[in-house]
Amino acid sequence: LNGLSMSSRIRARRSTYKEMDEIQQDQRPSEIPKGMVWSKKANKGRGGLVYIPPLSNTIPQNMFWSLTANHGMGGLAFKEPPAEEIPKGWAWSRTAQNGRGALVKLPPPAETIPAGMKWSNQADKGRGALVYIPPPPHDIPAGMTWRQSVNGGRGGLVNIPPSHIPPDKQWSDEANDGLGGLINRRPSVIPRGQRWSGSANNGLGALVKAK
Repeated sequence: LNGLSMSSRIRARRSTYKEMDEIQQDQRPSEIPKGMVWSKKANKGRGGLVYIPPLSNTIPQNMFWSLTANHGMGGLAFKEPPAEEIPKGWAWSRTAQNGRGALVKLPPPAETIPAGMKWSNQADKGRGALVYIPPPPHDIPAGMTWRQSVNGGRGGLVNIPPSHIPPDKQWSDEANDGLGGLINRRPSVIPRGQRWSGSANNGLGALVKAK
């Protein structure tokens, strides 16, 4: 009896998967963008849109068509350069640049990494770089937060925009040397003989005499 119930359960599960597959196949869009085609094999067999490869004679010599580039939608990828052309301290990564391939920096020896920093393969547009380690939450001053994108992607503390901003002000992430802050809002009416300068008043913005 147990064996029968097990096999019937397996059959039921198989039919469920079959239905799921059919549902997934039904998700094929009615309109397929130019230069693309529907592939049943994409998305680990769930189906998806992929790019149509270009004619082989139009592909640059240092590139090839990769099915895994562009998150599995396909695209041109760079061929790995000869070992002697790879600079010291660098390596070839097939997965860099969304699977297009690129040279990436090798991490420095652990003992040479300064305190408070770590190596990140994602930093410097995926080429790899040292980044700051975020401080523990209790060490972050009130009114501030950690943002990885500042300091050239190395990370740093920035100000949090206030909940209430006066009508004549606006928030700027670039103010206060990239820490963020309120700057003057450009007035809707500018008096004759004057013009608005965003860089005036130490970058807060102000009306200045028109030239």
